Amino acid sequence: TATVRGPMVYRRATATEVEARPRRELPLTPARRSSEPPLRSPLVVAARRASPTAPPPAERAPVERARELADAGDLAGAARLLNEALVLDPLNPALYLLRSTVRQATGDDLGACHDADKAIVIDRSLAFAHVLLAAGRVRLTDQPSARRALRNARALLLSAPPDQPVPHAGSQGRDALLAICDRLGRSLEEAVPAKRRG
Repeated sequence: TATVRGPMVYRRATATEVEARPRRELPLTPARRSSEPPLRSPLVVAARRASPTAPPPAERAPVERARELADAGDLAGAARLLNEALVLDPLNPALYLLRSTVRQATGDDLGACHDADKAIVIDRSLAFAHVLLAAGRVRLTDQPSARRALRNARALLLSAPPDQPVPHAGSQGRDALLAICDRLGRSLEEAVPAKRRG
């Protein structure tokens, strides 16, 4: 089974730079056999400690609060918060993208792809949504859809300024996401002969 590695980081921006807590890696990799060791995730939810001037939790944006819950290991709480927020703000792609990462972390790859698709419907220019969709489709072994999502992700990333942040991708820049696309593409290529041998 091919292994997909590389960090995709969500970080909550704060007014003052503070030391980040250790990252908690979430599983966003192709499915593995039970005899294989666990695979590390290319998706990392990393939250920073709140600055002294940060607003109380109830006043912060749902995306920020959900990231903090996911970083603390409360994926169910993060999902509940995102579900509630999407009822009130159903056209916010950031909510769908974060819920996509949470769903992938819990093994709900179909749900994760659904959320990535929703974000793309809202804004087709979101390269990060195409990367998440490709990663989910790789795990589902849906090669045609994974290849299409990778093509779209690469095209959007290559057309983006290299020194600008990628929307909704946290601290991950264009080059880091392109490297993730390359790893996903290699995992697809490695899966072809394995499938033919079966």
